[in-house]
Amino acid sequence: IYGVSPLHFSWMFAGIGITLIVSSQLTGKLVDYIHTQTLLRLLTCIQIIGVCIVSLTLIQHGSFIFLVIGFITLVAPVTGVATLGFSIAMEESTTGNGSASSLLGLVQFLFGGIVTPLVNVKGEYNSMPYLTIIISAIVILVILHLINFKVFKTKR
Repeated sequence: IYGVSPLHFSWMFAGIGITLIVSSQLTGKLVDYIHTQTLLRLLTCIQIIGVCIVSLTLIQHGSFIFLVIGFITLVAPVTGVATLGFSIAMEESTTGNGSASSLLGLVQFLFGGIVTPLVNVKGEYNSMPYLTIIISAIVILVILHLINFKVFKTKR
């Protein structure tokens, strides 16, 4: 894919893995200065930008460097969003924190189990199943943010 060897892809994904660590550490530092809901929305917006970059690059068969930038922008905020999501859920709930934590952890695997059969639907060289998965995930994320904002009247 893109004329890049598996070794180069593994280096790319290792670099993206490092951005996960940096993102979680940066989120931990920023939470002292920025309200958690605001920071969560900011990280979500960064992920939406990443989805747009990856989608446009894959649809138009763009440059590999744009794909790498898109993957970093899409994946890096994941640990920040997860950390903030868990902490917000824990602070909103006064009882049953263990149940809330286990439910949040389970939802990731539930969604993964639902979308896994879509991954190789049209073969390994077709990007449409992947695009369908990331776009549907980001739509669900935006809907959940809107519900959080409207129903629970969270701060901006």
